[in-house]
Amino acid sequence: MEKEIVICLQTKEDELLTGQVSMLCERHGASARWILPADADSVMGSAGNIFMLISDDEALLEKARALGITVNTPQKMRESYEKAMEMLRKLSK
Repeated sequence: MEKEIVICLQTKEDELLTGQVSMLCERHGASARWILPADADSVMGSAGNIFMLISDDEALLEKARALGITVNTPQKMRESYEKAMEMLRKLSK
């Protein structure tokens, strides 16, 4: 069974998130599936192959946590990216 990273956003995705999802897929040998919020409950019901859920909906993240799924938010991913870039800038000086 292939691992899957599920992305369910109420807001619009951006290039940074798309790039990070691509890197996560490559790192973990997973595929990405973008779903609509209206489809989230049915997808979570068949959570057997979901490796990670990325969402900006806290209720959905709580459901995923209860199922033992790793979760992340676009905001936390952006903050992590910005910290990593800041560290690289400091190292290059």
